[in-house]
Amino acid sequence: MKCRWIYIDKASGELNEISFDHRLYSFTELQRMYEARDLKIKDVYGSFAKEKFDSSKSERIIIVARK
Repeated sequence: MKCRWIYIDKASGELNEISFDHRLYSFTELQRMYEARDLKIKDVYGSFAKEKFDSSKSERIIIVARK
């Protein structure tokens, strides 16, 4: 996904633009990448409040892993 942000610098009033590529991963993709690097997933949360991850509802995937 290509992203483009256009914003106004408050101090100077100058218009600025930042462009970057962004990649979204599913939990399954992340799990495979962790396993390929011998990382053991200890916990998975759906929010910073440590709510249980639910693939149909959670807006985030927060993974706690160990080597």
